[in-house]
Amino acid sequence: MNELGYITQYNLLHADDSLIWKSAAISAIMQANIILNEDVNTQSHQERWQWANNVLSNADEWVKQHRWDIIQSLMNNNQPVNDILVNTSVVSSTDVIGDSITDDEIDAAISTLVPAQPSIIVVNPPSPIKM
Repeated sequence: MNELGYITQYNLLHADDSLIWKSAAISAIMQANIILNEDVNTQSHQERWQWANNVLSNADEWVKQHRWDIIQSLMNNNQPVNDILVNTSVVSSTDVIGDSITDDEIDAAISTLVPAQPSIIVVNPPSPIKM
């Protein structure tokens, strides 16, 4: 399992200019818009509609409140720590940018935070594995 040191975790959690958080905000907005346009008979639509409106009222704040959950989701999906961080020995939060995380990986992480999600919520499904 991927593990991050305490200082590294702190730096990532507080790196407000990180590309991870900017991408996560856009992903959450896109998924919220999908929910607002889904059929009202969709499983748990009212709860999902409330979630979507919460995200759309301030996506950056929503992401800030869920940074730890997003990091955990990325790591649980076997995202290598070195892809999350440019350098695991960072001292300054400006060194933590996470620019190697793909949109698909961010979408998958955000989709784990959508309440009672049907399996179709991923905005950008991952590419098929080529053999």
